[in-house]
Amino acid sequence: METHESQMLSLLKKKGKDIAILRTVIIFALIIVYFVYSDFAPIKLIQGPVPLEDISVVDYKNQYVTVEMALSLGAYMDTFSTDEKTNISTTIKSAYVIPTNDEKLMGVSILESDIELANKIVDETYDWWEKKIEYPTSSLEVKGTLQKMDDEEYRYFVRSMEYLGYTTEEINGFAIPYVLKQGYVGKLSEIVVVRLGIALIGLVLFAIYTLIKAFSGSYQKNILKYIDNNPSISFKELETDFSTAIPVGKKIWVGSRWTFYLDGAAAQLVDNNDTIWAYRSEHTVIQKGGGFNRSISIKLFDINKRYTSFNVKKDAEADQILQIYNDIHNHMVIGYSREIEKCFQKDFDKFLTIKYHSTAQE
Repeated sequence: METHESQMLSLLKKKGKDIAILRTVIIFALIIVYFVYSDFAPIKLIQGPVPLEDISVVDYKNQYVTVEMALSLGAYMDTFSTDEKTNISTTIKSAYVIPTNDEKLMGVSILESDIELANKIVDETYDWWEKKIEYPTSSLEVKGTLQKMDDEEYRYFVRSMEYLGYTTEEINGFAIPYVLKQGYVGKLSEIVVVRLGIALIGLVLFAIYTLIKAFSGSYQKNILKYIDNNPSISFKELETDFSTAIPVGKKIWVGSRWTFYLDGAAAQLVDNNDTIWAYRSEHTVIQKGGGFNRSISIKLFDINKRYTSFNVKKDAEADQILQIYNDIHNHMVIGYSREIEKCFQKDFDKFLTIKYHSTAQE
């Protein structure tokens, strides 16, 4: 690839590197936050669960373990999900009292798919105590994370032991305020850990790709390609226009002939003379749990109806760009309305006669 040394490319290269480095720092910061918040769940998942009998009660907190559930005194708490349309409730989790490896009692939260088997284990436990069977034959291997019970769950746990006839002294001696949450690795469910892990791998690869592009000659690739495709335009003309261009934000420069902008770490440009319609577009995504994510962009269409778009951070930046276009290029239609879009799509010849008017809606 041919390499040019110029003030324009030096600035674009520096800006591109800054963006790539910032993205990389943000991505790795997110990874660190994820590892810490999840109690290093990805590492625990890779290492696999530790047998419950291999650890002491004092070390239970947040341990990723496996245990063979062969005995249970019964369920002490159920979690329901209610269908809003039918108002029918379904048990999605049940927590059971089980013995620990040192003859204490703790909880285990079982997912919906294994509740039937867990209930069978409870029935066989009581049949064994009543000597109806020689020994329970059903069992369930449970993998999950040991978490400290919250106050509400511990109250249910204690009440179930009281119902079974345990005295306060016995409860204080036997009850361990921990619950093994089936399917959890750290603070997250196993499926979430896997999905986030895949997403983070993708982000890391994206960061590496961005760095490679920023620190190679790729930042100028599209500019050089533009010159190759337009032999009547010289590199010097681009550089001269860039030198007088108005900077908007940190990634956009609006010249009298071209608009230059950074897409990631790569420099892009669009010919203002070819642009016949420019307007601001806003996209809002409502997030689960409240809040929203709002993005703003400038949409450009050329004489061949080809479409270009670049993002801006603020409304003021979008307004500034459109105002520059309006001041310099009287051939552009500036702003958006349904009438303008309909004319653009259905009667293009008429569209080409439209001039900017202040009633166009952003």
